[in-house]
Amino acid sequence: MSDFPVLLVGLIIFACIWCVFVWCYKFGARGQTLTSSTESYAFNEAAILREEEDTLDLHYLSWNNAETYVANFLRKRAHDYDCGRSNRYCFIITGQGKGSPFGQPVLKPRLGEYLDSHGYSNRYTLVNPGKFKVDLA
Repeated sequence: MSDFPVLLVGLIIFACIWCVFVWCYKFGARGQTLTSSTESYAFNEAAILREEEDTLDLHYLSWNNAETYVANFLRKRAHDYDCGRSNRYCFIITGQGKGSPFGQPVLKPRLGEYLDSHGYSNRYTLVNPGKFKVDLA
């Protein structure tokens, strides 16, 4: 009976370590908790570029990270369109928000606000519940 408190403390410590490991595995692999900005950029660059040049995928990104990618993507796509190197429309995938806290989308409404405030207010539509089509003209 005297070993019971020691075993209980050991079990609690093991459970805490296990929870930290699971959390790091689940969220660390998505590029949100990487240590350096270079590592984060390289990981996210690989994660969000799609086979189609005209599509940006924001899955697994927080809005703080996604906003930079959206700004750069739209700037580059608009420049390419002005130079005749791309078509008029581009797509931004936010997802439906099923993986967000409480099942409420975070990226989707924030992207809508961003587009409205950056001159795209009447130039985008939802193609499906998690994909925006943006008119660059």
